[in-house]
Amino acid sequence: MSTARQALGTSRRVVLALLAHLDATGATVRLPDDRRRVRRG
Repeated sequence: MSTARQALGTSRRVVLALLAHLDATGATVRLPDDRRRVRRG
């Protein structure tokens, strides 16, 4: 989350909402260590 927040230059609150949306739509895959990876293909 910190990396996404810094890359986007926005607040933690905005990044949390964005990552939750990406998780819900299947655009990202959560890894066992709570990182996320963009789903390809």
